[in-house]
Amino acid sequence: MAKPKDESLAGNRLVVTGQPVEIRPRRILDIAIHEGGERRDTTLFFAHGMGGNKNQWRNQWLAFASLGYRLVAWDGPGHGASPSPKGWKAYSGREFIADYRAIIEHYHSSRNILIGHSYGTTTSLAVLGELGALGRETMVDRAILLGPPRPGPFPRIPVMHLPSVVLEWMRPQFALRFTTLAWSEHTDRSLLAYEAKQTERNAMSMIKALSRQAPWINPAKLSGVKAPILILAGSDDRLTPVAGAQQVASFLSNAEVKVLLRCGHQIMLEKPKETTDYIADFIA
Repeated sequence: MAKPKDESLAGNRLVVTGQPVEIRPRRILDIAIHEGGERRDTTLFFAHGMGGNKNQWRNQWLAFASLGYRLVAWDGPGHGASPSPKGWKAYSGREFIADYRAIIEHYHSSRNILIGHSYGTTTSLAVLGELGALGRETMVDRAILLGPPRPGPFPRIPVMHLPSVVLEWMRPQFALRFTTLAWSEHTDRSLLAYEAKQTERNAMSMIKALSRQAPWINPAKLSGVKAPILILAGSDDRLTPVAGAQQVASFLSNAEVKVLLRCGHQIMLEKPKETTDYIADFIA
């Protein structure tokens, strides 16, 4: 199939813009839609990770829009342009999974592809599991997971039990730690600076609530996921290492792992062209 050209890459700018949608009662998310062209019968759903936003998919958004696919991306509650609801439970894994389900139900087409990054991989797998349990597994044709965490309970982070005001004070330390673990040393400095600026919008109270209520990849439930799955992992990812991606694949009945060299955790941003090409080949 035709491949997107290098000049379609977005660089450091705002591309994926949406509008507020009440996707569930009193649950408002900022959702971007591209209705597509000749391939509009196939919808690609883009789920960002914890502390991320839908514009992190900007390179893939431009590329797949140019190929005529229908596209849907959204900001989770408290992320990007979406409102920050009050209350601890608003940021539970169950709520994020329910949002994801509602988005698929509302925007699905005849062929549907889930594309998730990090936290978005756990919610993608949870959605696939729920659809399978309902006998609706054929609703999703296949899925692409970027930087999934290893199976098992979400790791306990003791510092996330500190008061939110203290966590805000510690924000520079968190940012430095994340940069060290998540980004490859080969990443362009201007990209690092741009993405770091975007994370300043994320309240630490939201990150605290999200991390302490995060869903996790349950190996016992993965065998029920039948859709073909492509897993992309970065060779330099110290946040969710390659070994974890391989472990996830070992529990799935139809999965393959591709490792991108000189790449960290932010795969779609660090290696945009390679990521797009892998996805394009997989969904063709």
